[in-house]
Amino acid sequence: PLSDAASQTVSRHNLRQFLCDVETFWLGSGVRAQVSAFRSGFADVVSMDVLSAFTPAELTRLLCGDTLLDWDEALLDTIIQASGGFTDQCDTIRWLKEVLLEMDPAQRRQFLEFVTAVP
Repeated sequence: PLSDAASQTVSRHNLRQFLCDVETFWLGSGVRAQVSAFRSGFADVVSMDVLSAFTPAELTRLLCGDTLLDWDEALLDTIIQASGGFTDQCDTIRWLKEVLLEMDPAQRRQFLEFVTAVP
């Protein structure tokens, strides 16, 4: 188990077990309290019986908003704040904006999921 992980070195012999333990922690026991608190709070606002009337896609849209990710150069100029030695005139920032503008909707969703860790 992960509780013993600090005293173990991951090797090819225990890698599969380690990955199973990590998965269990990240998707199960490690977030159990947070998921329970969310469900409890959500149930205070919305009856769980009502939710069964919606498909998963409909619930996602209701909770997360529209999946249409539409940005243009003006919006990117507004929301991208260069810092850490970068400026709006740096090649790196200009290239980032160029790549973001070239992305199709699916790539935009994947990019935002990657940088925010929110599906």
